[in-house]
Amino acid sequence: MSANVSETLEPPPSVSGPRPHHKRFVKNFLIDRTFQIKYTLLIALAGGIIFGSVEYFFYDKVRENSELAGLTEDPELALQLQVELAAEDQKVLVELVGYWLLLVTLLVVVGVLATHRIVGPIYVIDRYIQRIKEGAPVHPRPLRKGDEFQALYNHVNEMCEALHDERRHDHDVLALVLTDLAVRLEQLERDSPEGMANASMMREVLRPAREMLSAKRAYLDAPVVT
Repeated sequence: MSANVSETLEPPPSVSGPRPHHKRFVKNFLIDRTFQIKYTLLIALAGGIIFGSVEYFFYDKVRENSELAGLTEDPELALQLQVELAAEDQKVLVELVGYWLLLVTLLVVVGVLATHRIVGPIYVIDRYIQRIKEGAPVHPRPLRKGDEFQALYNHVNEMCEALHDERRHDHDVLALVLTDLAVRLEQLERDSPEGMANASMMREVLRPAREMLSAKRAYLDAPVVT
């Protein structure tokens, strides 16, 4: 399953002051920490092993060439070459380790960003499903450009709009029926005392329908939640 996906269910901001930068980063990009950390580490581990293996064989060849270059009959020259080549080998080793650390760091960053594009939409869809289960209205917004599951999200969007339209249709039909019945009951009350008693009884029978109409009206008038 993003800064754009936690606008309405967030707790109120802390009164102790602004949040540290690293906490904002964790909240914005690590939406599902377990999932994202797991797959980010797998990506970094795979890349680190592959690149580290290549570097190992490269460094092994460098040392082998250094040993061959140091073979000479002059002892003093051989000692000097060994010292210089050892220093060069150490420099190469440090550079290779630096490149390896840089690669792993980049893979971690890429992994977090990539999983964020996956988890963000899932998080939003999960929120919408929870609101639908609770009977609350949902008015989905478009996903950000680059997010995954665009097609799935569009289907969820269409489903939410269809549910909203269905609720509106049910409300309109029920309101029309109750209005018509109210007119008929008023007419019945004017006809006779017996009709007045029957109308009063019918109003009690229709109480659940009026409550249902009020609930549907509240659903349609609820503030937009994206």
